[in-house]
Amino acid sequence: MSALGVAAAAGLMLFASAGPLVDDLDRPLARNQHPARLVSLAPNITEILFAIGGGERVVGGSAYCDHPGPARKLPRVGGFSDPDLEKILALAPDAVLLTSVVQEGIDRALSGVGVQVYTMFPRSVAELAPSIRRLGRFTGAEEGAESLALRMESGFARVRAAVAEIPAEDRVRVFFEVDPSPLVTVTARSFEGSLIELAGGRNIAADRPRSYARIDPEAVVKADPQVIVAAHARSAELPHHMRAGWEVVAAVRAGRICAGIDPDLLVRPGPRAVQGAEALLRCFYPERAGAAGAAPEETR
Repeated sequence: MSALGVAAAAGLMLFASAGPLVDDLDRPLARNQHPARLVSLAPNITEILFAIGGGERVVGGSAYCDHPGPARKLPRVGGFSDPDLEKILALAPDAVLLTSVVQEGIDRALSGVGVQVYTMFPRSVAELAPSIRRLGRFTGAEEGAESLALRMESGFARVRAAVAEIPAEDRVRVFFEVDPSPLVTVTARSFEGSLIELAGGRNIAADRPRSYARIDPEAVVKADPQVIVAAHARSAELPHHMRAGWEVVAAVRAGRICAGIDPDLLVRPGPRAVQGAEALLRCFYPERAGAAGAAPEETR
């Protein structure tokens, strides 16, 4: 048996002896059998379900569940923060999977009518693999979940190793732009913030109290980031070199604006997050990107 196979077998043995079944909010789950009909209200969860072998049981998704290809054919139950309760119930789900505080309202509504709710909310790279394993246990896809978790841990480890020798003070200063108007960024409390750190970047907004925060343009200029990551598709509307005062920013002067990365690789804590980490590594340290290799096809 290969090393990966041994590790997977060991992981499955741990699952077999695991304690009470809980979701990412540590809420106990009373279901005695694995759900056969799933509705996913978050695109990253949908991607994970398909990646671990549970895609055939997904009977509905949010308007943003667009990957992999078969997910685009799912019946839609509304937006991310405002799903339609009646549409969800019409699909007769055994469980509805959701994420984050943004969906607390629909959580209460579903629980109030007796629908099983499972929250998956990995807030960092470190939390992603354990979160995938918990979901695998809940859905009965332990083997697929363990395999995916191991591949992702391996991919993240390669990226981490590629920058391990760079002293903290020499790591590039990074501004991660979620939206240019109003100007919104991420902090160390966010999943994206953990990706930045993993890839060897120093987030100029790391110490702000919320996961996602508005930031004054003047604060960005003052922090003088060496790299700007535009995690949106609006760079052409508000080019950085044309913003008042931004012409003096190191990233703008050097042309180090990373605007070509698919935002979904960065903002979705799911199977493609390894690709997101690799993309950030290429952006921050192109000379070191080869050391990380490429993400396995199964995580793409």
